[in-house]
Amino acid sequence: MNSHATHIEPMRSSWVCALLACVSLSACSADYPVKAVFISDKLSFVGAGDDWFFGESGFCPSYFSVRASSGETIWRIESDVSPVDCKLFPITYGVTPKGWRTAVAAGTLKSGELYIINGAGGDRYHGAFRYSERRVLSVDNEPETARDFKEPPYSWPDELIQADKK
Repeated sequence: MNSHATHIEPMRSSWVCALLACVSLSACSADYPVKAVFISDKLSFVGAGDDWFFGESGFCPSYFSVRASSGETIWRIESDVSPVDCKLFPITYGVTPKGWRTAVAAGTLKSGELYIINGAGGDRYHGAFRYSERRVLSVDNEPETARDFKEPPYSWPDELIQADKK
């Protein structure tokens, strides 16, 4: 029984080492929330917080994608390279950054639909947004400008009255 116990001990220690290695490797990766915003009237993706990574330096994701809530990939870009200096963000929807390739061409976004943002490459990027198109109507009142125009006639000319009766 003693020889059996010595055989198990090295297995247990290698299992513990493997577990510790996995835990230490997972500690190197980070989880970055991403949000959708409009920059110069173009849908773009930026960091959701004041994280040092976004727009600074760090590891780039190996892919970045936008999916419909149904699971369909609407847009996906990929990179084989992980540069040391990454200034990928902000990412503009449908625009493939230099050094990247388009895996799925940008599709048309539908108003009212929910979309999921994903990216990975050692680190994880995630977010969700609801796309909406709204027609905005507005008026600006300028009461003083009215003084620059002549008053309308108090009576209509006869030719307009006759034309209206026909």
